[in-house]
Amino acid sequence: MSKKKRTTGEEKFAYLLDQELISKYVKDYDVDYSTAKRIIESVFELAKHSLIENGMLSIRGFGTFETRDRKKCRYKNNYTGAIDEIGLTKVVKFLPSRGLKDTLNDKTKIETERYFKKQSIIKQELRDKGIIKRRFR
Repeated sequence: MSKKKRTTGEEKFAYLLDQELISKYVKDYDVDYSTAKRIIESVFELAKHSLIENGMLSIRGFGTFETRDRKKCRYKNNYTGAIDEIGLTKVVKFLPSRGLKDTLNDKTKIETERYFKKQSIIKQELRDKGIIKRRFR
């Protein structure tokens, strides 16, 4: 048996619970909680209905959700040793919009620049203290 990896709690998970979404809606639009809950739930129901009926849900500026067929595959059950098959299943794939991609890449670019700037400052401090020597080519 494999051991489960223990979580330290330091991992950063970015997820949004439906209660948080409802609370934000209540705060931003000054409506009561039950009304906001019905609105949010109806949006999710419409999204599910669109995926089931049309196989696609497109949200401008955010991206497109598509249903695709996953082919059947075989796997080995580690506990029993039996080889089983999983039949055809439908999965939902997300394709981000160009605007969302650009926004994410700009943020990543800024974080990367910050990291390298910090590294260069640390190296310069070590050079100033004489701990590391500068290489000349």
